[in-house]
Amino acid sequence: MYTEKRPWGMFENLLEEDYCKVKRITVNPDQRLSYQWHNHRSEVWTVVQGVATVTLDDEQLILTPGISVTIPQGAKHRVQNESSHPL
Repeated sequence: MYTEKRPWGMFENLLEEDYCKVKRITVNPDQRLSYQWHNHRSEVWTVVQGVATVTLDDEQLILTPGISVTIPQGAKHRVQNESSHPL
């Protein structure tokens, strides 16, 4: 398993195949990922712990454990942890 630390937290590659990639992303308290988009892939995010503030094409969504969101190819997106616990 590959792990990489980032200023906002860390990610672990759990599965990497030609057809998909599965990562576990941990966002530290009061941190967020960059606002980005991908021209060649979509993503599905599922919150397993904490509360995520997701920005999807300038709309904010609040996700709690068990809730998923699909990020369409080309959509601007980021996730933010506004709490005092890891997301």
